[in-house]
Amino acid sequence: QIVVLIHRNTVSNLRSASIIWIRLFQCVLMALLVGSIFFQASDDCDGITPRASSLFFICTFSVLSSFAGLPHFIEERGRFNREIQSNMYGTFSYFISALISFAPLLI
Repeated sequence: QIVVLIHRNTVSNLRSASIIWIRLFQCVLMALLVGSIFFQASDDCDGITPRASSLFFICTFSVLSSFAGLPHFIEERGRFNREIQSNMYGTFSYFISALISFAPLLI
């Protein structure tokens, strides 16, 4: 069950290629921003503020990136409810497969 659901979710992810390119652009831009902050930070006490702000950026970006998967779950809710009621698979199988198939997009 899990393998079939992973395949279905992966095909669905690949069909929306624009989302993949947007996520890639976001990650590259974030890497450049954080890299520029670390590049300009000194190794003494004056460098603490830039390093702390870059850690804040990293944490904020990670939290906000996790919300990117929510619209997909909202769109899939109708299909999920229909397939759960017809006993096609279990809830655990669905969420494990969604986690595995969406992990590359969230990292």
